[in-house]
Amino acid sequence: MSNIRHHQPMKPRRFHSTNRTNYNAHQQTSRSNSDVNRNRNWNSKSFPIKRHSTTTSDTPATKRPCLPAVSYRTLTNLLDKPPDEILTEMVHSNFQLNQFLNDKRIQERYDWIYSMTVLLEKITYCNQSRERIVTIFEQLPNTLYLEGVYEEIRKIDPETKQIRFEFIKLFLKILNKFLSMMPHSADGFTKISERLELQFTKIQSDSQEFIDAKEILNEVLERRQEIEKKEEIIISNIGQPPNNYRQLSIVPDIRELLSDERPYLRKNIINGVYENAQQYLDIHFRLLREDFVGPLRDGIRDYLSKSERKNHNIRIYENVHLRGSRLTQRNGLVYDLVLDHKIASRIFWTNSRRLIYGNLLLLTFNNFQSCSFVTVEDRSQIEKNFIISVKTLDDEQVQNDLDTIDPSCSLTMIETTTYFEAYRPVLDALQNILADHRFPLTPFLLKLTNERISPDYIKSTTTYDFTPLLVGPDSHVQSSLTNHKQFKLKYQQEAQIDNKYKTVSVLNQNGWPTSEQLHLNPKQYEALILALTNKVALIQGPPGTGKTFLGVRITEMLLHNRSVWCPSQEQATPILMICYTNHALDQFLELIVERLNIQKGIVRVGSQCQNPKIQQFSLQNARRSAREYRSLPNDVCKRRCEIFQEKLATEAKNKRNDICEEEEEEEQRRRDEINMEEEEYSSPLVRENRDVEKKSNDIDQLVQRIIQKSTTLNDETIRYISDNLWELKWEQRYDLYRYWLWEYQKQLHNSISNHSRVYNQVSSALAEHRQDEDYYLLKDSIIVAMTTTCAAKYHTILEKLKSKIVIVEEAAAIFEAHVITALNSKCEHLILIGDHVQLKPNPNVYHLGTKYHLDVSLFERLIKNKLPNVRLNIQHRMRPEISRLMKHFYDDLEDHQSVQTDRESISGIDTNVFFINHSNMETTIDDGSSKRNEYEAKYVIELAQYLIKQGYQSKQITILVMYLGQRQFIAKQAKSIRNLQGVRILVTDNYQGEENDIIILSLVRSNVEKQIGFLKIHNRICVALSRARCGLFVIGNMNLLGEVDEMWKKIISSLLETNQIGKGLTLSCRQHPQDRILADKPESFAQRPEGGCRKTCDTRLECGHRCELTCHNYDLEHGNIVCHKKCSERLSCGHLCTKKCHFQTPDQHSSCYISVEKIIPECGHKIQIECCENPTNQDCKKATLKQLPCNHMVEVPCRIISSLNELKRFSCPKPCETILECTHKCVGKCGQCYAGRLHVPCGEKCKRELICSHVCKASCTIDCPPCSRECQIHCVHSRCKKKCGEICSPCKEQCDYRCKHFRCTRQCSELCDRGPCNEPCYRKLRCGHSCIGMCGELCPRECRICDKDKVEETFFGTEDEPDARFIVLPDCRHIFEVTSLDRFMEDFVKKSDGQTAIRFPECPLCRQKVYECKRYTPIINQAYDLIIQVKKKILGNKSKEEINSRRKQLVDKYERIRKNFQEIQFNASMERFFSILYKDNHCFSDDKLNLITNTMTFLQEIYKIRMDGSEKLQNHLFEEQVNEPLNQIMKYFFKQERNFAEQQLNDIQSELERIRRVICIETFICSLKQNLEENEKEGLKSMRDLTRKSGRFTDQDQEKFDELMKKFQHLTHLPGLGITDDERIQIVRAFNMGKGHWYTCPNGHPYIITECGGANQESQCPQCQERIGGQNHRLLDTNRHFGVMDGSQHSAWSNEANLNVPR
Repeated sequence: MSNIRHHQPMKPRRFHSTNRTNYNAHQQTSRSNSDVNRNRNWNSKSFPIKRHSTTTSDTPATKRPCLPAVSYRTLTNLLDKPPDEILTEMVHSNFQLNQFLNDKRIQERYDWIYSMTVLLEKITYCNQSRERIVTIFEQLPNTLYLEGVYEEIRKIDPETKQIRFEFIKLFLKILNKFLSMMPHSADGFTKISERLELQFTKIQSDSQEFIDAKEILNEVLERRQEIEKKEEIIISNIGQPPNNYRQLSIVPDIRELLSDERPYLRKNIINGVYENAQQYLDIHFRLLREDFVGPLRDGIRDYLSKSERKNHNIRIYENVHLRGSRLTQRNGLVYDLVLDHKIASRIFWTNSRRLIYGNLLLLTFNNFQSCSFVTVEDRSQIEKNFIISVKTLDDEQVQNDLDTIDPSCSLTMIETTTYFEAYRPVLDALQNILADHRFPLTPFLLKLTNERISPDYIKSTTTYDFTPLLVGPDSHVQSSLTNHKQFKLKYQQEAQIDNKYKTVSVLNQNGWPTSEQLHLNPKQYEALILALTNKVALIQGPPGTGKTFLGVRITEMLLHNRSVWCPSQEQATPILMICYTNHALDQFLELIVERLNIQKGIVRVGSQCQNPKIQQFSLQNARRSAREYRSLPNDVCKRRCEIFQEKLATEAKNKRNDICEEEEEEEQRRRDEINMEEEEYSSPLVRENRDVEKKSNDIDQLVQRIIQKSTTLNDETIRYISDNLWELKWEQRYDLYRYWLWEYQKQLHNSISNHSRVYNQVSSALAEHRQDEDYYLLKDSIIVAMTTTCAAKYHTILEKLKSKIVIVEEAAAIFEAHVITALNSKCEHLILIGDHVQLKPNPNVYHLGTKYHLDVSLFERLIKNKLPNVRLNIQHRMRPEISRLMKHFYDDLEDHQSVQTDRESISGIDTNVFFINHSNMETTIDDGSSKRNEYEAKYVIELAQYLIKQGYQSKQITILVMYLGQRQFIAKQAKSIRNLQGVRILVTDNYQGEENDIIILSLVRSNVEKQIGFLKIHNRICVALSRARCGLFVIGNMNLLGEVDEMWKKIISSLLETNQIGKGLTLSCRQHPQDRILADKPESFAQRPEGGCRKTCDTRLECGHRCELTCHNYDLEHGNIVCHKKCSERLSCGHLCTKKCHFQTPDQHSSCYISVEKIIPECGHKIQIECCENPTNQDCKKATLKQLPCNHMVEVPCRIISSLNELKRFSCPKPCETILECTHKCVGKCGQCYAGRLHVPCGEKCKRELICSHVCKASCTIDCPPCSRECQIHCVHSRCKKKCGEICSPCKEQCDYRCKHFRCTRQCSELCDRGPCNEPCYRKLRCGHSCIGMCGELCPRECRICDKDKVEETFFGTEDEPDARFIVLPDCRHIFEVTSLDRFMEDFVKKSDGQTAIRFPECPLCRQKVYECKRYTPIINQAYDLIIQVKKKILGNKSKEEINSRRKQLVDKYERIRKNFQEIQFNASMERFFSILYKDNHCFSDDKLNLITNTMTFLQEIYKIRMDGSEKLQNHLFEEQVNEPLNQIMKYFFKQERNFAEQQLNDIQSELERIRRVICIETFICSLKQNLEENEKEGLKSMRDLTRKSGRFTDQDQEKFDELMKKFQHLTHLPGLGITDDERIQIVRAFNMGKGHWYTCPNGHPYIITECGGANQESQCPQCQERIGGQNHRLLDTNRHFGVMDGSQHSAWSNEANLNVPR
């Protein structure tokens, strides 16, 4: 199946609904029963039918009356009425009680709260109206009114200066009555009664008000206790389960979520035994399921109740749309959901826990009347496109078919904040665990036997080798795993072990080595015995007592003695290691791997391993290795291939196998239909979307527009359609198309559903088989490690593995159900390691922990029931001051000697443990219920920086917080602080099992409500206070904590005894101990800028200077302190050395950089320069007047005067100001215009009027470019969206010029075949008078009678005639008398010479162009045609084929230039200029092609000149006088984006002519050998000056040069020969040689070289005996080519002759 998506609209449809949220009932629940929306008679006469928005019921929604907003007066008007009347008013719907109870004002204003309380108290006396009172009372829970009461009961009355006893008494009466009538709904009042109870215990008063209120409060508290006792009895005597838990769906259906029925739950039995495994599994399944379902159910209820409170149980996404389904290789069939971008764009998705993989979502379109459950599969597109991919659940009873939902339907999506993937596998495994005799460890887990029974694999004769524990914890060990899966450990000190300890009877403890020999303390020794000899062993490890260390040693012992529990004759089984978190699991494994040096044999299952040392043991690597070495059994591989082939076959079917041809045929029909409609017909919808079509010509977009609406047809109404479809109106055709499309989609859906079902089955089979493969990878390993969630997923495999030994780390923090799913029926040995005093399981639903004991782990339950356990009691972590705090949690905890000697005191602080007490308030963060305390955050940040300044490394410090909101705030603040990079900032719960030298703890909570949240949980307190090794610093509101919680009270009392609590830390200085300050606020740390005091450090450094730092507590030896003082020695120049102190390299002084005045020798100018530098002319900053080659006297930098080359490159800054050929003054500088030879383009704007009537805004040039403004041409049908200079597409709509007398039959853009109608308009105006317009024209708004002054306002003079008729010009709405306007229009477009003006007609009054007046349509169309012809002429009027042909010719020409003219170096700008020739999709105009053609012509001309100059001139003359000017020309015209202006063409041509004559005169001068007369010298100088003068080389210059050349041509005659020109010709003919064979000797005597004309030998001139000729075709340098003799331009053997370049 291919990625099939349903057609969907470009924008979601909007529906009107009376609900708060905009829901679409999706055609009454689904398309399959959508006939409710279409049961109308449908025929061509009544069609189209307007569709109304669907509702959630089968009957039309009644219109609800609009009630006024609630007001305070409504309350006060009832206060004086009797109770019965008040009750009658309040139950009436017009009173809007629910609006009152949830109005913001009733939460914030005391007068509102008090008035409502008085009214509610009064109705409690209506004893005859209990039902009506209940109607009111049931609306009270979860309202803003109760939130307001909760706040008001603690406030002080400003008049009485005490709490409001009268108000409290009134509310207590209401509460008492409520509890008597509705005891099971009392939860909403619990926190109010708890606050009152707490307040009244603190008040000491004998006032009557207090006594009365106290009496009522006692009644309320007694009633509440009675209710709680009844609930306890109900929970205890709940009876047998109503159904079999194995049949329950893990995911609830919508009925369960919306039901008010209390779920069937029984307590976890923590004291006593379970009857059987069935009862045990039933209890834990239902409790764990409720922990997942409860928040979802409560969240939906809060959402439906429209509560204003923050909904913390669910996340709500509205306006979600379904894009359709698609097939993925990995996940099978998934559905894409598009989130509302307004909501999704506000979420920072990178670190968000929203919509993560596996989370459960609920989708509804009808306000939870039905729903669909899906899980998140992929959210990789959420940041870019706001799209997530979801997968439906296999459980069909909770699943609606997503394929039946209209893509235009707006969905509400609910996401539970409880992570579904953490519950689903565990619940699924609980349902599959057998409850018979195979239930693991029944006597211990269910019957709680405390008898010490050894594992089955241990017999009375079983012996262990104790070598692993005897050699010492740090001894080297080598592990090996043989091909036969035999695991061995070899110890380096093994030979030193007494042989008697290598075969110790396990059950004979008297024969065991002593605890000292095993390097264990007594409790660890006792725990080791328990772990190795009991089926179920419980080891409790308080903080720092080494429970993980002991777990590693136990594992080491079991692996070393593996042959005992895994004999060679049995199938090998691994040890199964289980942890709750990935972090703890990887940490435990890392210790084992490092201790035993294991290279293979461990398999870490799960994809969330972040530890690089453990990643090599991952299951993924094991799978990769098995494929590489083909280690899996053949039958397993064969079965996998079979399933995979079946999967591929199913995919092939799904990929349009049976519907491909039909779908393609339908697609072609659709395109053909649209194409036909565009060409032949007109449609309102097409007109509506013309802008889209014109712009992109995208048929798919048009189809999306068509199907944006849903069809109104059904199988019944379709029969009424006419057989002749061409008779249908456009809207009818579109609706019919939508019906066909829907029917087609239904066929596709049925096909997809069938194939998808098969595909999912095959995918499930493949997933199961992959687990079978994993079994073969796991069974031969020695350790299999996984989290509890992963263990539940692999429960089937674990059952097959039959691991005898299961070790559970963090056992006290794991739900009991999680541990059970990790056990198999063959488990013989369970070792649980943990500490329930530190962390316990954390249910999402609070009362499941308090009332049903879900927060009691298996570990804690077994300890409470006295099963064999050992608690370790010697801690190796904390300094004694810190461990002293643990006495409140562990009465027998002792300190190891090492913590008293090896833990250094904290530097810079007087104490190692201190609690900072403050009263600064917390705040609640915006997104969620988490808290933060900004005061504490600032304090801990400053403290951490202070500790860094004491010399501690950032890795030695950890900041712990109790709330995630605080962690995020501190991390954000610390991110920009360099010193804190590397300091870990963590929530306490995520730091379990870890430790650090210094812990800074922020408790966060501080509020007037006296709520401390998590801080009441003693487990969390224990963890938080036990992580530090050397220093513990805690900041919080200690007064509040001690007041609210007894444990905190005890801790604070012990701190007071040791003076370890106060307003702030006492900071000390190590160098000045007497200088102390109290850091009682974050700003106090600023007084310790370097960690010490504010005094200067007086220490003398090795260099002899004094340390300049403020007193510092780090690097007291000053080994790393760098002296920053300057060297005090003088240099040779007499100045002081400016280098920093360098006593270790005394001879390496710095250069002197002091600025001094020196004279530059070359020019004599003075200059300020560094002392170490010798100035040169290049350093001179002065300017000097200098005459440039352009003859301007300008200031030139002195440094370039001596360099002729730089002087030539100096750009003259004088304004050019030459009058250009366009008559404008040149705006360039002399240097920019190359001394007037190549002027910059004219800077003036053109301002000529274009053919479109716009003014040209381009720069002055010969031809104006096409207008780039938006085209103004439009008609009644549409508007041209092209640029004004482009050719408009003619309107193909039917001409709209028609009336009841005439009708045009042509297209809108053609000349009309009818004339104007001169009949008066027959319509009536709104005032009732006759229209003054013409028939078929737009009616004027003005009335001849009502607007007489306006109508008869004189313009043409014919307006006041009684039968005058008027025309409205639609473009400007001005009106004119028709006969006069007709004449004006005719005269406007006719010139005086009878020709037609090429312009649109204009309004006579405002000069607005007339584009769409029907009467003048012939004139408008004629002007339009003429303008189009002009545009075509401007743009070239060539077809695409002709333009493309010319482009290809230019490409060929360009390639020849590149190939033949190698000397031209094409730079980046030139390459870019010609690169567009290779873009066949580029829009070429004649202007652009002409520019390229002209450029190529110039290039060819430049090449010829270069070749001529390089051949005839010496190198320096060629570079200076020819090559450089030619390069300037090339740069000049490669700046062009349009064709050249006349000025530029003339400038370039003149410059080329000048360069030609430069070559001519220089060659001429070089060829002269005889002495010249003065007049001849003057003439040659004049010719050279003409070619080198500034400014353009004009025509007059050319003529003068040519005249002089003719005048002095005789100088080139053969000197001394005395022959005529005829004689010269005869001599040349006599030799019968080609051109270029004649040469002259150094003295000008001619000679000839025969054959090829190249010099191959030397000789002597017969006349003067000078050397002539040459060698190897190279002429002697003193000889010259004598072209005058035979008229040749070059020698016969030369580069030019060889290249055969035409001249």
